[in-house]
Amino acid sequence: MEISKDKSKEKLEQQRIEYEKRLIFENAEFSKVISKELGKERFKEIYLKMRYKMVVDWVSGVAKKDLKNGRKNDIEGIKRFLWEPLKEQGFEFTENINKDGSYQYKITKCPMANYAKEMGVQEWTYLYHCMSDFAITEGYNQKIGFKRSKTIMQGDDYCDHYYYWKK
Repeated sequence: MEISKDKSKEKLEQQRIEYEKRLIFENAEFSKVISKELGKERFKEIYLKMRYKMVVDWVSGVAKKDLKNGRKNDIEGIKRFLWEPLKEQGFEFTENINKDGSYQYKITKCPMANYAKEMGVQEWTYLYHCMSDFAITEGYNQKIGFKRSKTIMQGDDYCDHYYYWKK
């Protein structure tokens, strides 16, 4: 019985990965086609504005549910909502909680970047995936700030995420 559960879980994980890859590919193809019509920079401007609003709205709902369920929408909440599930999806990272309550993450393995690189669509996947990090933070709690200077998607060896309380 246990072997059957493991195989079923493995099959679901493989389906999730294939779904993620298809989303990356479809989004990149859509982006390429529309950017040819509008021009790359104009498309990026419009897309980022739309994506930012969508993600803020979605994550605001997550934060409201957390508050309703007695959980704080603090940096620990971002960890619970965002970072804990990522480990199960094959991301590898280290976490450092600083004395001032800020959190730093160093991501050394990003399956999204690997998929995008396989397909040659890192530029578009950066818009779709990586740029959402700023909107996630704002949507979850506007008192939390976010900084990042490196991404695997853009060719760096790691991503660096820094969450802090705004003054």
